[in-house]
Amino acid sequence: MPKGVGILTAGVDILRVRAEITVLGFGLNNQIWVIDHKVLYGDPDTDPRAANSKLWIDIDRYLNRDFKHEGGRPIQIETAFIDVGDAATTKTVRRYCFDRMYRKVFAIVGSDKEKVGFSGSFFRDGNTKHPVFKLGVNALKTELFHRLQVQPRKEGVVDEPTGYIHFPRLNSINDNYFNGLLSEKLVVKNGQKVWIPKREGIRNEALDCFGYALAAFQKEIGSDYSLLEDIVELRNLPFEAEKPDETEVNEVEIVENQEEKPVKEPEIRPAIFDFYANTPKTNYSFY
Repeated sequence: MPKGVGILTAGVDILRVRAEITVLGFGLNNQIWVIDHKVLYGDPDTDPRAANSKLWIDIDRYLNRDFKHEGGRPIQIETAFIDVGDAATTKTVRRYCFDRMYRKVFAIVGSDKEKVGFSGSFFRDGNTKHPVFKLGVNALKTELFHRLQVQPRKEGVVDEPTGYIHFPRLNSINDNYFNGLLSEKLVVKNGQKVWIPKREGIRNEALDCFGYALAAFQKEIGSDYSLLEDIVELRNLPFEAEKPDETEVNEVEIVENQEEKPVKEPEIRPAIFDFYANTPKTNYSFY
């Protein structure tokens, strides 16, 4: 991933037969990099503690994976927010998150009453006492759409403007993704500005996941962007992968005077950041 990224967060939307996950990278100049949007299939109503809960196992593996930074360091998702979903999946989501709070995986629910994206407000389930954070979804969507209107700098300028969003050239970041990201519009309802679907039945999972990951970043770093700059600097320090101990002796027969064969260097796969491009904002309608 690009050298400007310091922290990764994830937003997860749970549906009846699948889960969708967006991973965002946050870094210098308050910029955002969309790292990935993943769709995993399975039944979310299975017990996440059971050995046969395929969907939850796949989610766990994905949220716990390493992402390679341009500086060479593997970094992981710092905080993940998972929507409790509807009544059919609420119990399993809360159980999954409660077991992984030590990894900063939290259950969340959207609220029109919250005025900011993440305020720290939460409630506890009456039976299990599992905590659930309340997110101001309207504020999160408004911030996203303000960021989408930030135009890239002219050719030849290195740094993009404050708040700019970078999109990768990945198969998952396609027309369907952008249709979901831009699936809602801002209207005034009962004297309040709220976001509603542009049309009935339109899919908005990409939008929801982006908002959840954005709120996870707000929980992780707050407004102390100087701390984020320090983290980015650390990510870009010289790094060498840990090498095996050369003093170890393999349990094989040693043949004297054996001719040494040249070692073939492994192919270096292009890193994620090689595929980033500034997606033309004029191709999409924002409101």
